[in-house]
Amino acid sequence: MNAVELDLEAIAPAHHAWVDSCGWHNITTLESVGLIGSEIGEAAAEALQGVPTDHFAEELSDIVLRILDLAVTLGIMHKSLLASDDVRWETTTLPAQMCELMKEFALWTNSARKDSLDETFTHGMSKVLSRTVSLADNWCGAGVLADALSLKIEKNRLRGTRGRTK
Repeated sequence: MNAVELDLEAIAPAHHAWVDSCGWHNITTLESVGLIGSEIGEAAAEALQGVPTDHFAEELSDIVLRILDLAVTLGIMHKSLLASDDVRWETTTLPAQMCELMKEFALWTNSARKDSLDETFTHGMSKVLSRTVSLADNWCGAGVLADALSLKIEKNRLRGTRGRTK
């Protein structure tokens, strides 16, 4: 399954509106990228034993939702972002593939440090998104990420801001 089949184009604006209603759009691009990194770290913790835990798909959905929110915020939510490159993994184990995702994330983060964001930033974002979707398909099963996204969106809606102001 690729990102387009997940209907991320429909999810993105609705999730962005929810984040906005919580008052959480008062951060910089680098802060948003940093929060995506924290979600990648949480997903990695759910993969350390080489087998995904029951929370792995939820953590991957957190990565996807944060990327989509940032893409809408920056006005770069379009099909080319969602066009999943044919992800080629250099490794075969879950922990090693999480390292590959982290490597891609590090390259993307460096592109966010420029004075102005360019196609390198958008391409890096697309690669991180594609790898995240691929991990979900490979290690959780086809369709699991779509279900996890639906559950996470509903869970977020029910929990509200949880007192967070930023």
